[in-house]
Parts: sequence; structure tokens; C-alpha cells
Amino acid sequence: MASTESSQVLSASQSPNLDDSQLIMSDYTRDLNNHLQATGQVQGLTWQFSAQGPPHATIHTAIAMLYGLEIGRGTGTSRGNAKKVASQQALATLNAA
Repeated sequence: MASTESSQVLSASQSPNLDDSQLIMSDYTRDLNNHLQATGQVQGLTWQFSAQGPPHATIHTAIAMLYGLEIGRGTGTSRGNAKKVASQQALATLNAA
């Protein structure tokens, strides 16, 4: 079950790449892990990470995979922010948001 903090979730169609101020409102990665633990699927979660661009303007990409299927993808100015965006999309994909 998602925490009350998650009630402030923006849909991926509204903001696929959230800025730092929006990411502070909730910890989507924690919520995703909690949901997967509650449904007995946490062992199927894996992450893929990549980064592109110059050191002063790197764009990070995170992909959440569940049993080999992509369930969320996010980009951000840090690996952590990209992971949070991907987690938010994964929760929406799993209808857990």
C-alpha cells in the first residue's frame, strides 16, 4: 500500500522528468520496493543505468525491470533522480500509485 506522501504523485504524462523540488515530496523508490515486497515480487526487480553528455551536463537514465520487462524509465540530472522518476512510472504501470 502506498504511503500518504504518494498522493501527491504527478502522472508520467504530466511530468516524465521531475525536478528536484517535486522529487522531495515522496520517495517513489521506497514506495515501489514496499509494493513489490507486499506482493511477493521484490526479487524480480532489477535496474539498468546509463549516463550521457558532458560531465557538467550529464543526463542519467534509469530503467526499472520486473522479471526482465521494463516497467518504468526515468531521466534526471542525477542517478538518484532518474531512479525516482522510473520508480514513479513503475508504480503507475503496476497500478500501485
